[in-house]
Amino acid sequence: MREKLHKTTDSFTILIADRNPRVRDFLQRELNAEGYQTKMAKDGREVLALSDADESCELIILDLDMPHVSGLSVLETIQKRRPSLPVIIHTFLTEYEQHPAVQMAAGFWEKRGNNIDGFKAMVMEVLKTSYSDRFCHESGTGA
Repeated sequence: MREKLHKTTDSFTILIADRNPRVRDFLQRELNAEGYQTKMAKDGREVLALSDADESCELIILDLDMPHVSGLSVLETIQKRRPSLPVIIHTFLTEYEQHPAVQMAAGFWEKRGNNIDGFKAMVMEVLKTSYSDRFCHESGTGA
């Protein structure tokens, strides 16, 4: 069985929040190639401003190592203000993996190596779980 997005809602908007411009650009390229719309934030203040002002943001990819407002504070604020908005933690800071706010996040991905395909699969799984009504099921027949 293959999952496909409905034609009318085939694009999700993802906010990429990372202090490193190379990481932001890389994730933007990879996610745009998958058909997602992307927005970017370089610090905690931008993440909070964009997540408050733009209801079209449907997923946040958040690094916990953010300037101005810590990633943990950003995460906790988003969880209070928009509890249904899924957040994937994308970070080197694995010591926070057991933090209660991080445990409530939709996903946790440690920055390491070259596993972009695994990361993109996590993004798709979080979107399927959070927005199941926007996916249609195509089942093949035959053996």
